[in-house]
Amino acid sequence: CGSLVKDTLTPGWSDIDLVIVVKCESSNIIASSIYQAIAQAIAKVEESYGIPVGIDLITTNELPGESVLPKILARPVNLTYQMMLHSRTLYGEEILSNIQSRNISFTILEEYLSILSCAHNYRRVCCQGAIGGVNKDYFLATIQSGIKTLFKILESLSDFFDGKLLGYSNLIVNLEDHLPIDICEKARFFVRLIEDFSSLNDLKKEELEQILNNLSTTIDLTVSFSQEVFRDKIKYIVEYLDESLDV
Repeated sequence: CGSLVKDTLTPGWSDIDLVIVVKCESSNIIASSIYQAIAQAIAKVEESYGIPVGIDLITTNELPGESVLPKILARPVNLTYQMMLHSRTLYGEEILSNIQSRNISFTILEEYLSILSCAHNYRRVCCQGAIGGVNKDYFLATIQSGIKTLFKILESLSDFFDGKLLGYSNLIVNLEDHLPIDICEKARFFVRLIEDFSSLNDLKKEELEQILNNLSTTIDLTVSFSQEVFRDKIKYIVEYLDESLDV
């Protein structure tokens, strides 16, 4: 699933997204041999094609159904639905047809929590990565993580506003009427950076630090904007849920 299937893959940046479903009859226990086999297969693909592979590994008992929210693991709700529209089954049974229709109230809550989770995970990366020293490698790795974080947040916002997920460049076009101008301008800069990400290797440490500071600021501004967008909706939903629990 992802950019490869949507034909929006960016060489040197995009990865291959795989969702692997392990069949479990009575429990969610995955044998260590399965982990080893998957790791070996991923290593072969990455070595052969020079493209990193990202995976979500779930069991048949963890598939979205009637009793759970319509999402797959840590993926924002919109990315689960993106998988339904833009994915190919490479091996085994078709599984996505069982995902239920959206509950709008829960979807809004999920989108907002996904945005906060993305921001918190990025900040954790910034802190933990600095333990080994704030050097050029730190800045390169943290910038890459930050860009992915920024566009995950923007994808959640895009889904909230219009439900379109068409690649990074088109994503900004879709959000132009919704995002503040300064966030749009900053996001466009990082779209251009993705298209020539390898050029960062030629920059000095001080230049990378400036880019990282700009990126962190953009993420914080986008999260703050998201809070404004979702505040009234979240308040209404929480009040509704509180009233339902009191009945």
